[in-house]
Amino acid sequence: MRAAENPRRTIVLIVSLSLVAAAILAYGLRVAWLMVLADEGDVPPASALALPTTVTVSSETIGCGSGGCSRTLTLTPTDGTSAEELADDLGTTPQLLIAGNVFDPRTISAFATTSDGELVVTLDYSSTPYVP
Repeated sequence: MRAAENPRRTIVLIVSLSLVAAAILAYGLRVAWLMVLADEGDVPPASALALPTTVTVSSETIGCGSGGCSRTLTLTPTDGTSAEELADDLGTTPQLLIAGNVFDPRTISAFATTSDGELVVTLDYSSTPYVP
């Protein structure tokens, strides 16, 4: 009987619940798309790795292989720190896992190696966690 007494409230409630359900469904479909179908050719953004201001990006390349695509950043410390110290500061020794966000919940893997005083960092979505 209460619904018959206040039909406007019932309509507002039904519309509100329908909009919330539609938003949850759309977000679930987006996450499913990212996890299942959009992984092979996707490349993480360079901005995912928070770099100190004392670091210069010498080069940036994108490469693809059978395991997916990756972004490689060559970093040069400008404040006199070594590449090894920079890797420790960034947390990329041996691997840094960068959590996703609401819009892209995928985890980004960052691996680092040193070469000629520079730090080479590879970012990708498809690496498995490092196990020693």
